[in-house]
Amino acid sequence: NFTNLMFLYTDIFVIKLLSDSANIDIANYSFSLNIASMLLLIPITLVQVDVEKLKRDFLYVKVVNRKIIRLVALLFIGLIAVFYILTQFFLPDYRDTFIIFLIILMAKAVQSAAPLYGTMIVIKKRFRLNLNINIISLVMNVILSSLAFYLFGLYGIAFASLIVLAFRNVFLVRAYKKIYLN
Repeated sequence: NFTNLMFLYTDIFVIKLLSDSANIDIANYSFSLNIASMLLLIPITLVQVDVEKLKRDFLYVKVVNRKIIRLVALLFIGLIAVFYILTQFFLPDYRDTFIIFLIILMAKAVQSAAPLYGTMIVIKKRFRLNLNINIISLVMNVILSSLAFYLFGLYGIAFASLIVLAFRNVFLVRAYKKIYLN
């Protein structure tokens, strides 16, 4: 959970350090980030609700994963509609952030698998493994976001997060499979 929250703020930290117009860039990025981050409520809630069943039956991961995918897909579409309505009718100053919002929303959709697989790793008391995956991901995110900001601005930071979160998921799923399926 801590790492999922940290991914929300490392991008803002990079913008603050590197941007010549940090306040405007942070406002634009944060607006999109905060709305997109609502996607994470689904997996975090489902995992917390079902954690006892997940402890007893590791095969239940498939059931929870299917629920997460379906609900995240539904909310993904809903958040696009909400963002569009907000920026078209109520907050027109943020209309230009739609593409950034879509990139961040995709990153959060990718990130939605992390609470389930991270929790499953922790259930087996592999705290250090989970911590290492997450710390490496955070460091990679700061480095890649910094480089991408210089090349592509806010779009670069959003894409960097998408890429790092995708790699993080690959490592979490691999670790999960190695622990439970071997």
